[in-house]
Amino acid sequence: MWMLGKFRLYLVWVLLISGHGFAIEFNESNFIIPIPNKRRVTKLIPFPNRTRDTLIYMMTLFLNPLEESLSVIESHPPQKIDWAFIPAASLAPEALTVFKEASRQETSASVFELLKNLLATQPTLNARHLHHSRFPVPENVNQLQSQFSYHSWNREVIEVSSVKGTQRTIYRSPSDLPEISISETHVISDDTVRETELIISREDLSGQFDFFAYDQKGLLTQTSLFHSQNGKKVSAPVPYSCLTCHYDGTRGVFQRNPVFQFLTGRHK
Repeated sequence: MWMLGKFRLYLVWVLLISGHGFAIEFNESNFIIPIPNKRRVTKLIPFPNRTRDTLIYMMTLFLNPLEESLSVIESHPPQKIDWAFIPAASLAPEALTVFKEASRQETSASVFELLKNLLATQPTLNARHLHHSRFPVPENVNQLQSQFSYHSWNREVIEVSSVKGTQRTIYRSPSDLPEISISETHVISDDTVRETELIISREDLSGQFDFFAYDQKGLLTQTSLFHSQNGKKVSAPVPYSCLTCHYDGTRGVFQRNPVFQFLTGRHK
């Protein structure tokens, strides 16, 4: 029931985001992107603004971390739309071409769907893969282990992960390294690793983390496998499937530890 409920939540969230069909505009130096913003307040406590925070996060994936300069302008008086400004100079050439083409579209397409499809079909547009300012993200698990020797880190073994359906080992970096978590999902029957996931803090002190996955062959992949209620494996896209559990609505960031872990004691 846990995973079924969580995937229902994820699907509702995606539908809500996808339903906003706002066009990208370009004024020769900046891309201007409208962001839905529901400012609901109950007893003076604002609700998490997941739609807004997700779109902003996904936009940052296209920016060179060394030149990242996305800015968000809130409408005054408060409206249902805010505006993100992305300098064209901060985009990689490939992403710049795609964004310009999107700005020429006559029909108003969902910005979320545009960004999601771009990352799924052209993973090299994700600047966080190759241009993480701390280090290039390793292309395979062997390089990952060689770079960090993470099998020597403190680890936690989860005998049956509620979201992976099998044994999972999570390694957490020591204090002299950036905040990193590396998890291995095991195939008990043949003592192999089905999937390895990397979560690493961003260098800009924003509180945001980047999410990557490696498949059974140890290669970077654009999908991650989850365990459904009926025992089947469900493939979901990376990084947005990771964002479902790791969203901190209080700070509006996607963090290292799953939020559901604190609420239920369960692990991602």
